[in-house]
Amino acid sequence: MHIKPFVHLVVVCFAVACVHIVSSHAALAQAWVPEKGEGSVSLYYQNLVGHDHFDFTGARKKVGIDRAQSTSVEFEYGVTDIWQLMLTWYS
Repeated sequence: MHIKPFVHLVVVCFAVACVHIVSSHAALAQAWVPEKGEGSVSLYYQNLVGHDHFDFTGARKKVGIDRAQSTSVEFEYGVTDIWQLMLTWYS
């Protein structure tokens, strides 16, 4: 078994990952927030229908129809120029 080439590859990959982590700049979690006093409301509806099922071999089985429906409401409001209030309700 040739273990040295594998160890060398692991060390090189680890070194490259460390260089990327150390040299990266700070990133913010979100690109922007709404301006102070601005907001938005979003309504979502999703309807999913599945007609067939597959067994462990990948063969198609006709055992019935699956249906799923979901809705959500999302509210965003800019409290300040850097803080945002976000409320989401799922059903």
